[in-house]
Amino acid sequence: HPGRFFFEVLSVEKTIDAVMQLVRALNALNPAQKMLLTVSPVPFQRSFSGNDALVANSYSKAALRVAAEVATRSFDHVDYFPSYETVTLSDHVLTWEDDLVHVRSDMIERNVARMLAAYMPGTGA
Repeated sequence: HPGRFFFEVLSVEKTIDAVMQLVRALNALNPAQKMLLTVSPVPFQRSFSGNDALVANSYSKAALRVAAEVATRSFDHVDYFPSYETVTLSDHVLTWEDDLVHVRSDMIERNVARMLAAYMPGTGA
């Protein structure tokens, strides 16, 4: 299907707009729902942008993090869980597998337990 798909590196403004549109659309479907946003700490190893993967990954995570922050400040029903920060700002020996791409299972379990304890108290997490 030529022309059906394309690649675009979104500006920070377009990323914010996309997240805000998504939050509004989901809220319109169910105004009672609460939303929890996060940014994955897992880096990508290649980029379609032609830029170095480390540079492209840093830009992507930063744009998503800013968009999540704007959404949480704009809507009372949206919150942000810092899984990205928990992994990337912790001791790398404790957080990453040897390949420095995959998060260690015990770190994932700790992060999920923290999230459940914060957002679903009494669930035994």
